[in-house]
Amino acid sequence: MCELRLAKYWWTLGALMVLVVSVLSLMHFGPPRISMPNNFDKIQHLLVYAALSGYFAQLLVSRRFLLCMTCALLAFSGLLEIAQGLTGYRSADWRDLLANGIGILLGTLLSIKLFAAQLQRWEGAFFAQNRTH
Repeated sequence: MCELRLAKYWWTLGALMVLVVSVLSLMHFGPPRISMPNNFDKIQHLLVYAALSGYFAQLLVSRRFLLCMTCALLAFSGLLEIAQGLTGYRSADWRDLLANGIGILLGTLLSIKLFAAQLQRWEGAFFAQNRTH
């Protein structure tokens, strides 16, 4: 697999995504304005962490990196759950951590199987378009 030309920017975007997830996870939200089904937040957890892991799996595809990224995201989600429990207005929930873990595995597997090298394709299209102009 060839390296990304814009790797520095892709990593910066990934760091911003982690920052946004951190901030939103620790913010205080009032009661929901609309009624959501029970445990709907578990689906949100799964989707957010699937997106994060799928994105980071695109940056470098080696087995070692994928294992480290998976462990780092699991640790990150666990620390956020602990931090939520310490806020006084949010709560820690092991089911959120489970949904995060399932999302991480799902995002990584989908990235490997269905979306492999998607960022490289986007870069290739971007640079090809800029060569013609």
